[in-house]
Amino acid sequence: MALDGGGTEHLTKLLTQHKEDLQRKIEALQDTVDTIDWYVSYYNYLKENAFPDIPFKKTFETRYVLAAPIYPGEPIYGTAGYRLTEAQSKTPFNQLPMLRQNGYILDFHRLLQNEISALYYFMYIKEKPFFSHPYIREIPGGDYFCFRVKLLSETCSNTWFKTYFEGSPSSHLVIADEYEDNFYEFQHCTYEVQVRIAP
Repeated sequence: MALDGGGTEHLTKLLTQHKEDLQRKIEALQDTVDTIDWYVSYYNYLKENAFPDIPFKKTFETRYVLAAPIYPGEPIYGTAGYRLTEAQSKTPFNQLPMLRQNGYILDFHRLLQNEISALYYFMYIKEKPFFSHPYIREIPGGDYFCFRVKLLSETCSNTWFKTYFEGSPSSHLVIADEYEDNFYEFQHCTYEVQVRIAP
């Protein structure tokens, strides 16, 4: 027992261990709360930022994704996602905390021609990965030119985008974040296309 022997040393050791256990539980609960907050923000994002036809500039922190290449001739929707899901179920990828949001890395020059050409399909990783791998990509922070489109079901009309970037001397990173509005049909989901503005 903690009080056996009449001294305080054993008791203080037990109290310290108990405090550390509680602190770990608090941190785990806070992590769960933070994840819930992220999902609430994700599913409310389009409602709270309702300007679909107006391009805008947005600043992002550095992000990390698990990304599988889309090979020539593959459909934009499906095949790379299956490869990514398979990889995610195996070590060491199954140790990464993932978020539900998916998306694509698009070809910048094809986008300038009003064409959607996906280079990678990705899932967001919640925090910086503890290992490197060709499937893990860092999305650098900074300013991005953004507009919205139903990427899989409508033509990309990008007059604003072309006006801003045409004649650019180099390629730009293009991210397309999916925003789900249901859980049974994804062909008509809205995507926010984010084109990195060179610093």
